[in-house]
Amino acid sequence: MLEVCFSDSVKGALRIAQQGGMSMSGPVSVALIGAEDMPEKEREKEIARATERARAEMEWLRERAVPLSGSSKDVVALSLGLSLGDIKEPLSENCARRELLFRWMTAEPWDEPAVLEKLAQKYWESCMADFGVLTERARTESVRIWADQSPDSLCGLLFAAELLCGMETEVSVVFAPGWLERHDGIVPCMGWGEMHPEELGRFAGEAKPLPQRMLRLLAERWRGLREENAPLRAVVNGEVVSVGEDFYDDFLRREMTEEEMTVGWLIGNTLGKGSNSLKISDFILAERIRLMLSRGELRMVREDAKRFYGSIVRKNNG
Repeated sequence: MLEVCFSDSVKGALRIAQQGGMSMSGPVSVALIGAEDMPEKEREKEIARATERARAEMEWLRERAVPLSGSSKDVVALSLGLSLGDIKEPLSENCARRELLFRWMTAEPWDEPAVLEKLAQKYWESCMADFGVLTERARTESVRIWADQSPDSLCGLLFAAELLCGMETEVSVVFAPGWLERHDGIVPCMGWGEMHPEELGRFAGEAKPLPQRMLRLLAERWRGLREENAPLRAVVNGEVVSVGEDFYDDFLRREMTEEEMTVGWLIGNTLGKGSNSLKISDFILAERIRLMLSRGELRMVREDAKRFYGSIVRKNNG
């Protein structure tokens, strides 16, 4: 069976889940953020408590781990960021999708341009290789799709449905739950990317069949979105819809203060509060902040040439 997901991190987690997660040895180190002014003995106690909590959670997860069947070659990721940019042009070596992903991966100049270009090229080649594997093997093998409610994942599901529609193969989908049980309580789940590999195998049996009739409906929806070819696609009331490029601007404005703020703080607050249900990439918000700076809605107080997220900005009220 082919396991299909829409994120490289989920792809890695699924491969570990095939071993029951047992390749993970537990917490190697623990960092205590914001403890610079804490007395040393108190800091050591907090670190010890955090380490113990992490170990207890890993032990709890191991006891309940259910291995996923198959091998690593059975896991493919369509990590194409399909909620953003042109979706009308077919995938090819010089398509708009490749250009967007390259811009995405090289937007932060944390290393030499040549290194970033090489990493982006490797990422693209991996995406295309997985696309090829799915196209070829789905003709004769069953497919299980791992989806959640993020725009990229639901767009990926529609994209995969169009690809698989008409093939004589069994297709099923398993959606990420809204809540997860952990050793110390119940926590919200925003998607498969937030789940420990040990947990994934427990949900495999919850996959629901996608008969050809449903695949055709999903494929038709994707064709409609592709024809509209909007700058963005968002999830509104559980449905993927075409939206304007400024769709997320108001979410950023709600978090802007009258004080100076780093770009990273603004993005983190926007994603970490009420708007976290959007489940979008920070890259989208960073691009909008760059536009706000260019048109004067924000002004640059101090630019960090290496890390845009470290730059300090302020609302331009004048």
